Amino acid sequence: MAGILTNMLEGAVCVPAEHAPKTLDGVTDLVLVFGFLAYDTARVLKEYLQNRRHTLTEIKIWVVGVGLAKQAALRLWGEGQRMKRS
Repeated sequence: MAGILTNMLEGAVCVPAEHAPKTLDGVTDLVLVFGFLAYDTARVLKEYLQNRRHTLTEIKIWVVGVGLAKQAALRLWGEGQRMKRS
């Protein structure tokens, strides 16, 4: 998904969260793409954004969540159905 967005957005750069630039100088829009079950990515992004929170007030932030794997989705759906019945 991140690669597709990079091709669509003029001047976009795609980097894994672990290799994000140290500063956000010159950035006007920030697109965060991650899987709903991607705990490691979310953890890295959280720390990255917290450390730059003073800069983020001037940047538009877009969040794109990529769907669940089929087995995880089925498991979560099943848990939700059991909760509805109780």
